[in-house]
Amino acid sequence: GIIFGTTEGSFTGAKNKPGLFELANGGTLFLDEINSMDIELQAKLLRVLQDGVVRRLGGEKTLVVDVRIISSTNISPQEAVEKKLLRDDLYYRLNVIPMVIPPLRERKQDIPVLIEFFIKQYNEKLNKNVKQVTPEVMDIFLGYSWPGNVRELKSTIESIMNFMEGDTISLKDLHARNNGHFYQIRNRQTPNYNGISELPPLNEAVENFEKNLILKAIIKGKGNYAEAARLLKVPRQTLHNKIKKYGIKKDFIVE
Repeated sequence: GIIFGTTEGSFTGAKNKPGLFELANGGTLFLDEINSMDIELQAKLLRVLQDGVVRRLGGEKTLVVDVRIISSTNISPQEAVEKKLLRDDLYYRLNVIPMVIPPLRERKQDIPVLIEFFIKQYNEKLNKNVKQVTPEVMDIFLGYSWPGNVRELKSTIESIMNFMEGDTISLKDLHARNNGHFYQIRNRQTPNYNGISELPPLNEAVENFEKNLILKAIIKGKGNYAEAARLLKVPRQTLHNKIKKYGIKKDFIVE
């Protein structure tokens, strides 16, 4: 009923109500995690996309709609199709302009920016005056894999700010939020390798260490190239080259 709308009397308590397609007519509709949608509902969605008409639940009248669809999946679309979570015909219908958004663990330069944004957001919502996170907390956030991506980071900041006191998010706030979960993560950042087969390739380990070190220097230098280079004791041009190599975004850094 939410997507296609409802007609009064179609079920107990039903009222005449437009669905998302009607509300988005002439505009854009975003369907999040479409692989979680019921397969039968996916079939109805496919018909709307093919025919360009929608009919409310329990209704007889059809309405022509002109809607641009943007959809997302929380796993690769190909995997969703293989696991029968996404109809292959719907996938081919939607896969016109595919876009791959890397997971948060692959764009850690975004983490400080997102933290600042969410702190501002929840300061307004919760009437708080939180200004920052401690360097120790930032280290943990940069080292964590964030399987829940941006949503998990947002939820973490919201949860901490609901219960914390003061203007700085500390390790104490982090541990209180999740029963030591992040403390365990912190300990796992320097793992004990029992065998050489468990070791990552040396160049990969060095690059990961170097990238995280550069990020920390940029954060400590408040986004200033010259200050970050001074902290790292390298020429500024060397830092520029490293930033380019690791794909650290320009909008993260303020010179």
